[in-house]
Amino acid sequence: MMTLLMIASTTMTIMLLQLSSPLSIGLLLLMQTTLISTISGMMMKTFWFSYILFLIFMGGMLVLFIYVASLSPNEPFTITPNVPVMITALITSMMILIMTQKFSGTEINMQMMEAITQSEANNMISSMTKIYSSSITEITLLLINYLLLSLIAVVKITNLFFGPIRMKT
Repeated sequence: MMTLLMIASTTMTIMLLQLSSPLSIGLLLLMQTTLISTISGMMMKTFWFSYILFLIFMGGMLVLFIYVASLSPNEPFTITPNVPVMITALITSMMILIMTQKFSGTEINMQMMEAITQSEANNMISSMTKIYSSSITEITLLLINYLLLSLIAVVKITNLFFGPIRMKT
């Protein structure tokens, strides 16, 4: 499964060079972010880091999408001839990988599988308790207060009647 995601990520990176429209590049970055978040979540014990990474990228992509949409609202969306070939190659390679992994014939003992699952669950619980341990309580509270003050400052600074995203009257 990990190889499949890595090949899809590499193919999307190559496809990025073929695209010219800012909205299609944004869509490809969105798919790439989802893949990278999934890959990083599978490599770690928990998905917290990948979830935070995904939310940060989505916030940035939302800002970029609004900015690009306000600059070029009627730009036509064109697909270069190489993109369908790349998409077909991606789908074909994924199907081949899925079929070879499905019929590889790996048999796993169910008792061994349950033992591995139980040990991973115990490791996950112990790694989650480290985030809110008593030794880093002050840093956690400082971070929460900093984020709250930043949110309040941004809301107070923002004025809807001036700037690039102002309301039309």
